[in-house]
Amino acid sequence: MLAEEYRTEPGGCATLVNLNPDKGGELFRQLAAWTPEWHFLGVRGAYGPQVMPPPRLPNCEVLDGVTGKEMRTRVHGRSRVMLMPSLYESWGRGAVEAFAAGIPVIAHPTPGLVESLGEAGSFAYRDDLNAWTHALMSLRDPANWERASARARARSDELTKNSDLDVWCAAVESLGEARSRTSFRVRGLGSLVDADAVGRGPENGVRRAGGERRA
Repeated sequence: MLAEEYRTEPGGCATLVNLNPDKGGELFRQLAAWTPEWHFLGVRGAYGPQVMPPPRLPNCEVLDGVTGKEMRTRVHGRSRVMLMPSLYESWGRGAVEAFAAGIPVIAHPTPGLVESLGEAGSFAYRDDLNAWTHALMSLRDPANWERASARARARSDELTKNSDLDVWCAAVESLGEARSRTSFRVRGLGSLVDADAVGRGPENGVRRAGGERRA
């Protein structure tokens, strides 16, 4: 993956690519209903059933037929936060592409996403709606978002310097392709947003630059 191919100015949406249940389609629908302050952008996936948000949600939009070459303009150029509540990701290429554009990522802590996002990612368990709502509302603050965006770009630069990354990523993704549709629960290590522990105020608990990591 060439980071330069995905670099663009972020937009204003909270985005999920592929509304398949295992990718987080149901959580996407719930977040759109509970956080009307955000505009949500969903991208219909190429496989599996898709969880479509109800038409009555005025802050939610779904795109069809987005090709890889169109991702920068039609998706990344409109996204302010990328959502990755996947049950399984061998690496999380979509998250790394978002980082190249300086788009912060909130993710379920699968081993692959913990590895690819590193210190720059914000993690919340996919079944904790309060934690995801809290993380999104924290990123409404311009200062919080700028710090998260800077971490995303720095991580992208770090990954780009690794000349073997493309070969390794392709190999891992090919091995994990057959497993990508298998559901399982993860309790991995990472920086977690715990709504019960931190409360609901955006000033508490979401990991920020220089902040404390929570495991």
